[in-house]
Amino acid sequence: MRFSLLMAAALAAVSPQASAQVRTPTMSPLQLQPTANGVMLVTTMTPRGAADTLQRAFVARHATNMLLCDPRCKPVNELPLGNPTAFGPSTSHRVIVGGKFQPGQKLHFIMQFASGVSVVEAVVTPNAP
Repeated sequence: MRFSLLMAAALAAVSPQASAQVRTPTMSPLQLQPTANGVMLVTTMTPRGAADTLQRAFVARHATNMLLCDPRCKPVNELPLGNPTAFGPSTSHRVIVGGKFQPGQKLHFIMQFASGVSVVEAVVTPNAP
């Protein structure tokens, strides 16, 4: 129920009437890299204008965690975005989605920023050899 309300709010936020007001960060193509118990988001986010923060990342039927790794990883309620900010296994900013996923599988994220909401799609990449 909560996810459907969030999806409705996200779709309303990106409607043609609201799109002129929403200034969410731009993102490079999103990929999901397999981890031990799920997948990790790999992308680069660039705020439009002033600095922004990633406040939440939702995926239907899956737990998500935002981590700040400096020097050790710890869960946080929001991630500050610089100009630009990389997300991935060798960066300080990480978003992890728990569960079992197949290469090529697509997940839809609802990304809540201080500046607005974006709905984006990411694809699970194959495991590295």
